[in-house]
Amino acid sequence: MLVVELGDGRLWCIPQPSHTLQSAAFAVPFGNREFAPARAPLVFGAAVAQHDNGWVEIEAEPEITDTGAPTDFLSGPAWPERLAMWWRGIDRCFAQHPYAGLLVARHGALLYRKVLATLDGDEAAATQGFLDAQPEVLERARNLLGGVPAWREALADGPLDAATALLAFCDLASLRLCLGWSHVTSLADCPVDEHGTTVALRVEVDGDEVALDPWPFAVDAFEAPVWGRVLDRGRFGSSVEYRAALSEAPVLERRWRVVNARTGA
Repeated sequence: MLVVELGDGRLWCIPQPSHTLQSAAFAVPFGNREFAPARAPLVFGAAVAQHDNGWVEIEAEPEITDTGAPTDFLSGPAWPERLAMWWRGIDRCFAQHPYAGLLVARHGALLYRKVLATLDGDEAAATQGFLDAQPEVLERARNLLGGVPAWREALADGPLDAATALLAFCDLASLRLCLGWSHVTSLADCPVDEHGTTVALRVEVDGDEVALDPWPFAVDAFEAPVWGRVLDRGRFGSSVEYRAALSEAPVLERRWRVVNARTGA
């Protein structure tokens, strides 16, 4: 769950599946003469749209923190369940298509490598175990798909690294939208090619319009919607009380229009 405080003090609770669908809005049109599109775009888009599907069980019974506030994706769950959550998502996507499952695994590993040095004890050991298991996931995907030349090419190191970077970029773009673009002037690490080249995109925000430069998409403009429930208060006496309030909370949907800063299309 992404929990965003609105200007009037209410809380906008955005489910992870809503966020991942918004991420896919950035993935589907990506690529033009200057920016390489993803290999296997249909399966890649499915991976982006489902990269957090391991959260489903957690969000079916959301919890509150010790202060009574809704638990968001940063404050919970505890690390054993968080690692189990990643494996659930990997297995679900892998069952649909090995390439999708592999990309979800690599996305999780990318995030954990960034924080591994801040962990200690059992959490650090378990996280290292998650990272150590990644070569097995890759080998499994290559064994299942390697007989098809197009997939063998997509699973080579360069294209796979580029796809992993693109998933991370689409994920970050959605998070920036949900959590607030007003303080953001650039969006880093937009992949350019399959050789690891990336650029930062300049960001200009005007209400619900977001202009980017340079422009990495094949369309002139597109919409990036997201929805969530709006709570009138931010503290609850129990998780049961919070869940009841969330189930009755009205839905708020926002639609951002993403445009080319150079053309204003």
